[in-house]
Amino acid sequence: MIKRLIKEAHVLIGLLSSLFILAITLSGIILTYSGSLMAWETGVFSSSNHKVVSEYIDLDKLVDDAKRLTGKTFIPLGYLGPNAEIKTQTKMIYGLSHSIDAGGEIQIVTFDPGTQKPIGAFLLEDTLTHEIIDFHYNLLMGGLGEVITSVIGILLGLLAIFGIIVWWKGARKSAKKLFDFKIQGELFQLNYRLHSVFGIWLSLIVIVWGLTGAYWTQPTWFPSAIHPQVDSYADNAHEVMMQESCNTVVTTNQAIEASLNIFPDATLFEAELPTEWQPYYVIYLTKGKDFDKHDADIRVWVHPTCINQQYYQTTEGLGRIGAISKSIHSGRIFGSFSALAITLIGIAIIVLSITGLYLSVKHYKKLLFS
Repeated sequence: MIKRLIKEAHVLIGLLSSLFILAITLSGIILTYSGSLMAWETGVFSSSNHKVVSEYIDLDKLVDDAKRLTGKTFIPLGYLGPNAEIKTQTKMIYGLSHSIDAGGEIQIVTFDPGTQKPIGAFLLEDTLTHEIIDFHYNLLMGGLGEVITSVIGILLGLLAIFGIIVWWKGARKSAKKLFDFKIQGELFQLNYRLHSVFGIWLSLIVIVWGLTGAYWTQPTWFPSAIHPQVDSYADNAHEVMMQESCNTVVTTNQAIEASLNIFPDATLFEAELPTEWQPYYVIYLTKGKDFDKHDADIRVWVHPTCINQQYYQTTEGLGRIGAISKSIHSGRIFGSFSALAITLIGIAIIVLSITGLYLSVKHYKKLLFS
């Protein structure tokens, strides 16, 4: 009775979620090439072969160059290093094209990774890549879409778990069914065979990708112990830095230098500049050997007028699980093979979705008309 209910749940969840899984998987494959896609769209990403003259980044100069390129209305908000949010070697300064009251949009200025000279600027929301990113995260539906995509990720994991149980019930006595890749027979048999074999071999991968995708969109649904960044540290830093003040001005370069003095074996990953709503620096650092290739491993808060007033937080212990999960889901944990790995995994999930949808429709069609 329980196994029958599990089978029906597997079929029903597959029927209801297959099209969503297909859409999100396709967009995920495309985003694996987001750097190249955005470069093609905007034409302001570097394709030169300039060697990096120095690892030192003069962020104050990059900000000044960004202002000169974009005009007086540009409000710099931060820095994105190579392979931060977008997988590219191009450095970026991002900010608002105008003030919020004047309808300012996120504008990005790109810099050659070798010469560190500005290449050009573009409005993020005008790019197709940004639309695909939004679709993958929230189906272009904002907060409601984020909930839906997280639910789909969890359903994908449940589908795999239920599928293992269903497969085990019917094939546990025959190990040959693990290798039944024959592409022949009637359409129903072909779909069933493909779905069964692909499903059992990729079940663990599907579970991991479903749950890590859900985590990425809604981390608060998961135990706080595995969150990669603890908000309470930021709250404490905010309170102190809003109260204290010194009679000096801390430049961006000084804030970065102070952060690297605390963690000399780290490198700059991202940086947030002081603004009206967040009047202090947030410096994001990473260590090259870390498994987490998508987020920074260290955050340092630096007071904008008191150079010695600093707070920092590192991702340690169980918190690394959450950080690494993002690296797994994005494929960055595979290094130079990330695009190939995500493409192959995505194609496999698409095969599972299409064959599963076909089998689900046939199942309910048989129930309705038999």
